[in-house]
Amino acid sequence: MTSKFSPNSNSDATKFCSEHPVDEPNDYEGAYSGTIHRQGTGAWCLQYRFDYFDGTVDHREDDQPGENDEACESGDSDESDAAGVIRVNTTDNCKQCCLMSDLPFIAGKYGIQKSAGVYYEVKIKEMGGIIALGTACRPAPQGRLPGFDRLSAALHLDDLCTYYENPQSGQKYAIGISRIAEGDVVGCGYHFSTGALFFTYNGVRLPDAFTGIYFPHGKVDVFAAIGMQGSNNLEVNFGYEPFKWAEGNGAEWKVDTHLKNGLTGQH
Repeated sequence: MTSKFSPNSNSDATKFCSEHPVDEPNDYEGAYSGTIHRQGTGAWCLQYRFDYFDGTVDHREDDQPGENDEACESGDSDESDAAGVIRVNTTDNCKQCCLMSDLPFIAGKYGIQKSAGVYYEVKIKEMGGIIALGTACRPAPQGRLPGFDRLSAALHLDDLCTYYENPQSGQKYAIGISRIAEGDVVGCGYHFSTGALFFTYNGVRLPDAFTGIYFPHGKVDVFAAIGMQGSNNLEVNFGYEPFKWAEGNGAEWKVDTHLKNGLTGQH
């Protein structure tokens, strides 16, 4: 069984956070703006650190395994370069790590007037190690799962516990779900009006995991965070394909709708 012991100790992570303040909310009206308007939810990609991650991340339908998608990083791409559903495979040698979206899941400088919230889904193809999904702010300590450190929340699929800012504070969450199996789809959503982070299981919304986090809106940029360790195979969907959770298919739950709301003018 894969150990949840982090290669980076809690004290190291605390030290990192004390030395590196949370980034201020960013303005994405530059190169990314055109990409978001052309590609919609297909503009969202995942980033990772090679010193912890061992595997492949395929961002486009025509990518070859392990191919680096430079267009996703630069924001200088056309509609044919949309990320689509992102396929992630890790090996037994993959250390505990966190892949984060390049674009924000919750953008502090952007309005929420046309949005109920934001949402993404992960389809489990194989789980031989640890998989976690949730949210985190930058910069984040490396070699750690989401939910362990400041302003990070997650559902860990190995123990079906939720974590927020503490690796030892796991709370049993998915009551009635005995285990995650191949083909299961788990989603992560955030409701703007309540600051509630919630999860879904095969299209069914589960109770709110946390309320009042990243709230009130506007203080930070928050990114989708996928934790991995060991051998796993999954797909991440930011809305490029229909969600299993039907309500999430409305424009008011799409990540691109949130950023298309434009700057609030309050920063």
